[in-house]
Amino acid sequence: MARKPYLPDTTKVLDSTISAIVKSVRTGRQQRKSGRVHIEALPCNLGRVLDLSAGGVRIATNKKLPAVVQIMLGDAQHRLVATATVAWQKRVGWKSHEAGISFGELTPEQKTCLIKLMHNSARATRDVA
Repeated sequence: MARKPYLPDTTKVLDSTISAIVKSVRTGRQQRKSGRVHIEALPCNLGRVLDLSAGGVRIATNKKLPAVVQIMLGDAQHRLVATATVAWQKRVGWKSHEAGISFGELTPEQKTCLIKLMHNSARATRDVA
């Protein structure tokens, strides 16, 4: 009787890959579940992306957001589309807000896309610096 080949749990592999990418580009001390990658330019339907992590994104926007949002990050090559929760938001100026958006549970396909976005965005940020 032939044994089935060992296949690792893809969710755990994706989570560890995301963590490794974040650790490789992260600087400073952070007290979060997931480290954040500073982002210079990543298209987003809700506003300007300030930083990105495995768990969510921080954005600058010109409007207050509802509690649940449909977020689209990336371009035609790599696009993450997800329903997300606005964890916090604050007014930082006249018609200027910052918001922390939590992705919640992502599918393996969404996590793969997030890995690619983080890797490409972090690399682009390092190339500019």
